[in-house]
Amino acid sequence: MKKQDNDGIPEFVTVKQKDELGQVEYSFNQMVEELRNSRQKEREEGEIRKNLIADLSHDLRTPLTVIRGHTFTLKNEVNSENGKHSLGIINDKITFMGELIDNLSSFSLLAAGKLPLHKKSCDILKIIRSSLTAWYPIFEKEHFTIDIDLKENIVWEIDETWLKRILDNIFQNVLRHAHSGKYVSVQTKLIENKPVIIIEDRGPGMNNKSERKGAGIGLSIINMMLKQMGLEHKIKSNQNGTIFIIYPNSSEYVKP
Repeated sequence: MKKQDNDGIPEFVTVKQKDELGQVEYSFNQMVEELRNSRQKEREEGEIRKNLIADLSHDLRTPLTVIRGHTFTLKNEVNSENGKHSLGIINDKITFMGELIDNLSSFSLLAAGKLPLHKKSCDILKIIRSSLTAWYPIFEKEHFTIDIDLKENIVWEIDETWLKRILDNIFQNVLRHAHSGKYVSVQTKLIENKPVIIIEDRGPGMNNKSERKGAGIGLSIINMMLKQMGLEHKIKSNQNGTIFIIYPNSSEYVKP
């Protein structure tokens, strides 16, 4: 009864006699059969969900692209300040929906183990600087105070594209949900002899109610990506801001 197949489900036992022990063996086999049927049904339903998410993501992108094209055309036709303001809101919502669709698609691929992971030894400061090069002018435009302190050199075995995606998600959240604080800080330092990345804002905190707050898919994607790369994270958040800390689990990182 302790023998298991590749799925971790017990194997059938041979019913040798029609006595009380045989009845136990027969009942055990029935239980195993029900468990296997349940596991198969779970797989089929999971596949249906993944295909549904993929199809929805594809189908939703097309009308969003069309709407964005028409709002761009209207921008040249609308002269009133109220009209321009409304178009700005529409474009902002279209962008937000596009990001949600991308996150939904990525979440589905990550959960299915179908998002390619290519780990190699990477200079983390180089990746951070590359990401900040794209985000710095955006934060400047929104009049953010930008505090960068990259003193600690870090080398980790990670996927460079995945880490850039994680940083983009974090910076996007700062811009969207912590805009009122007008502050973003990016640091690398040693904490308990571990090299860490610290990203901090001075927004209203993650528990603050916001009409732009999603279902947490972006944070789930960050969590899954970090775990699959052998990294971990902690979040400290209150009404004075949020601190996001990324650090290695002790067996995964390469010392500089």
